[in-house]
Amino acid sequence: RKDGGNGTYYIGGIVGNGGKITKSSNNGKIFNDLDRQYSYLYIGGIAGMSNEVTKSYNKGELHLNTTDNCDSYISGITCSYGSAVITDCYNSADIYNFQEGENMCNANVNGIGRGNINRCYNTGDIYNTADCNSYVTVYVNGIGYSCTIKNSYNTGDILNIATSNGAGINTYLQSAGQQKTLAIMGRRVYNTFANKNRGACEAG
Repeated sequence: RKDGGNGTYYIGGIVGNGGKITKSSNNGKIFNDLDRQYSYLYIGGIAGMSNEVTKSYNKGELHLNTTDNCDSYISGITCSYGSAVITDCYNSADIYNFQEGENMCNANVNGIGRGNINRCYNTGDIYNTADCNSYVTVYVNGIGYSCTIKNSYNTGDILNIATSNGAGINTYLQSAGQQKTLAIMGRRVYNTFANKNRGACEAG
């Protein structure tokens, strides 16, 4: 658990912040409780941050609890930047992300990660909850975010619950990912969001 001032944190089942990773696996659960505003947190089943991951898998559950005004990124494989390469990888563990506080909530949750993804799949369920008094922005994806996805699929369920007292809510959910090329869509996607100042609505 971390409390107090801001910062950037990298946590991974194999490495926190590393370069090329291949033929690696993680079976242990990862728990993190961060109470530091204006921070950036990257958690991955294999790496918190990596520019290339190949022939690797994660079977350990990921649990993240953060306060508001913290940008949280959590992925089954890695939370790399959009230019990363993730190939021949899979995640079979469930992912849990919980964020609450007095101000803004920002979260990015992915079954695989962020980057150029090929021949990967996710079978773990994804649970995301954001409850903040101000603006809420969440991206929840069965495979990945802001990336090119090829020959990949998701079969895990996605549950997103977002609640705001203030400005509004942006929720973006994809079973397979944002840009889909030969990507197979997964199973059920649930999105429940409520702006307490404007009433509540549900989409499924």
